[in-house]
Amino acid sequence: DRAILYRVQNHFDHRDVLLSVVVQRMVLPQVSGILFTADPVTNNRSIATIDASYGLGEALVSGIVSADLYKVYKRSLREVDAKIADKQLAIRPLPNGGTVTEELTGAVRTARVLTAEQASALTQIGARIEAHYGKPQDIEWALADGNFYIVQSRPITSLYPLPQPQPTDGEAHVYISFSHAQVMTDPMPPMGLSVWR
Repeated sequence: DRAILYRVQNHFDHRDVLLSVVVQRMVLPQVSGILFTADPVTNNRSIATIDASYGLGEALVSGIVSADLYKVYKRSLREVDAKIADKQLAIRPLPNGGTVTEELTGAVRTARVLTAEQASALTQIGARIEAHYGKPQDIEWALADGNFYIVQSRPITSLYPLPQPQPTDGEAHVYISFSHAQVMTDPMPPMGLSVWR
């Protein structure tokens, strides 16, 4: 049911969807995480947010580890905020299959997982993926032996929708949602905004 709903919401023709199997080598990351090409908390589309932790992303996605949080301006690739977590454990892949949970000790627990340069490089990769798909993305990634690998990318579904067509003047715009109070599901038109002021 979820797969059908996803195809309907994303305008995929059910007749064009084929079943397939992908077999690929597993990346053995030292670090992994989630990159949002727009801030899902503030809806700021000019800032990317990165959650990063040691080991496989499985622990981060399931919520059993705390992650570092980095915020980077997409245009300048400048890091604007870094909140370093106390990372108590990491789930590591085993070379012959399976995983092991490692308890972290010492300074590594409170050390940065990504350098500012790595956060900027990852943001740049995310911006290219966003440009390809034409909308902000929720991207799972891994860092192994100094190389970033993209594991999955999907649209961020929690962002406030922008009016179409989007403004092209390069300026910041503020949109207000009255959908709950006034049952208005579309952005307020200019005439309505002038009356509201």
